[in-house]
Amino acid sequence: MFPGVSNGLGARIMRHHLDNPGLSREFKLPLYADWAREEGCQVSYDSLLETYSAMVVEAVVGSPWVPGVLSALKFFAVDSTNILVTAAPHEEIHVILRRLLIHDMFDACYGYPTSKVDGIMDYINSRGCSSDRCVFFGDSIGDARAALACNIDFVQVGSEAFDESIGCREKMSIIKDFTGLVEPC
Repeated sequence: MFPGVSNGLGARIMRHHLDNPGLSREFKLPLYADWAREEGCQVSYDSLLETYSAMVVEAVVGSPWVPGVLSALKFFAVDSTNILVTAAPHEEIHVILRRLLIHDMFDACYGYPTSKVDGIMDYINSRGCSSDRCVFFGDSIGDARAALACNIDFVQVGSEAFDESIGCREKMSIIKDFTGLVEPC
């Protein structure tokens, strides 16, 4: 994405990206473009955004499914409500959902510029839901923080434990994947 930047800057960009999961590209890419310009590289923010978006869509669509997630989505779509909240841009996530043929499994989808907390609260408030009847499945510390900010239970998907500083551990559970969570559909 940044042809001509030094190895040091490439490593700096990668380190920042990995150290800031869940931080929107709307904040990251202008910063990286500024860093690249400091090295004399001609970088267009719009070009970076377009390239990154295309890379993300292809990477997500081509990624293996988390074991059991498709069965879980189908199961929960029958008697429950699935919503999706993400830091990815709103339009991009809709493209991904359509390409994966799972768009109809979600009653609502919130992406950037709507924050995860705002998306959750919008859905809860607009539907008159009680937060104690909601569960957030996520894989990032940003997901955990959003769930806790909205006072909803959080299920961490994956094996890497989050920092204890996020608090409220009694509202959190951990699963490796969705295998065995529901009966296959």
